[in-house]
Amino acid sequence: MAEAENYPYPKPFSNKIQYERKNVIGEGNSIVYRGTYEDNEVAIKRIVLRPSLNEDREFNAQLKLTHQNILKILTVEQDADFRYIVLELCAGTLRDVCNQNYKGPDLPPAELYPFEEIGTPRH
Repeated sequence: MAEAENYPYPKPFSNKIQYERKNVIGEGNSIVYRGTYEDNEVAIKRIVLRPSLNEDREFNAQLKLTHQNILKILTVEQDADFRYIVLELCAGTLRDVCNQNYKGPDLPPAELYPFEEIGTPRH
């Protein structure tokens, strides 16, 4: 499946995005569903559009990031009420890893993560 093509986002909603409301895999300020896009299994993040907020910040930042540990955005579409951010489907969540319930591919060793540097002030 191709990565997000060079196209101004968001695109108008298409019938390429398919999901069922019972297939929720996460929620918070948005709801994430398991679904399909162009016949591939994906995660679909559905965000309620709020005219008072700049809704473009999240996906514009993520489109610029390329790293093996960051999910790729495949497309961004919207209709009158929702924005749909279509992402690669990952094997688990951070909660799964922390609770030792992760059942996906082997993760890199913990010493490869700069956790201590993230929250440590530099002197």
